[in-house]
Amino acid sequence: MKLEGIEIKKDKVAIVAQAEIIKQQADFEIRRLQKGHILWQVNLETGAITPAVYDTVNVELSRLGKEANLKTVKKKVIMQKDCIYIGALNIKNACIKFEKQAKKLM
Repeated sequence: MKLEGIEIKKDKVAIVAQAEIIKQQADFEIRRLQKGHILWQVNLETGAITPAVYDTVNVELSRLGKEANLKTVKKKVIMQKDCIYIGALNIKNACIKFEKQAKKLM
């Protein structure tokens, strides 16, 4: 194609090899809990169901203006060996969800 003496070249298409990305999965996956739900810890050795233990950390945010001195609190679950974590409204619902997961694995 020529426009007023200038030749426009078409772009060349090149095939590029895609790099493989290694994805690491966590030992467990906890989705965001629904409002009012509790994270329950199910011990697989004893079968005991208890509320999960959290470690709280105060985080100061560097912001400008009105929100300059606000702090946020982040919760981190303290993981224990041979335990799984289930988000449910109460212990009864946690038992039901645990039984459903156990049936899928069997």
